Amino acid sequence: MSLINALNIMKVQDREQDLITFRTSRAERVLGVIFILAGMGICCFMLLSKFFEAMRNFCFFSLGVSVIFVLIGFVLSTNKKCVIIDKVLKKIELEESCQLCYRVATIHFDEILKFELTRSSERLCSSTMGVWVIKAYIKRSGATSFAVENVFYAVSLQEAKDVAKLLSISCRKEVLDNTGLGYGNRVALRAA
Repeated sequence: MSLINALNIMKVQDREQDLITFRTSRAERVLGVIFILAGMGICCFMLLSKFFEAMRNFCFFSLGVSVIFVLIGFVLSTNKKCVIIDKVLKKIELEESCQLCYRVATIHFDEILKFELTRSSERLCSSTMGVWVIKAYIKRSGATSFAVENVFYAVSLQEAKDVAKLLSISCRKEVLDNTGLGYGNRVALRAA
């Protein structure tokens, strides 16, 4: 599920005075439809071709792969994330849904310790993905520990920095800029 979350490239949809909305882009849904069509194409080709009679074991393997493609496509095409920042009520609402789960969370501004802009830690084929993530560190009530919520995903570093500044100004919390390659390049972006 975490790899699917790394594919949640988001965009700023609404930027009103009191409400700011981030939503997943349509690219993930298009990728899901492509997986569905590829899986159905493999399935139709195998069932309609004359290979099915001659190479039965290979065809069953191909049909299994096509079913996996269709399932991955359904999960990707139904996966969406929405983040609403309400400046009047001073809260952030997170809503995630897909075929596998549905989750809603509300974070009040006074529960947020800080934000962090960093590269996604997800790996695909042993290389780090080029996705930038803004994480919110949240105080747990009555506990000494904290929780981490991913608030925004972007491919472009500049877009992620702009959204980090927007979050910093809206919530009046600092953003830890952890985008440097070496250690010690951490700079706090403060609200103006």
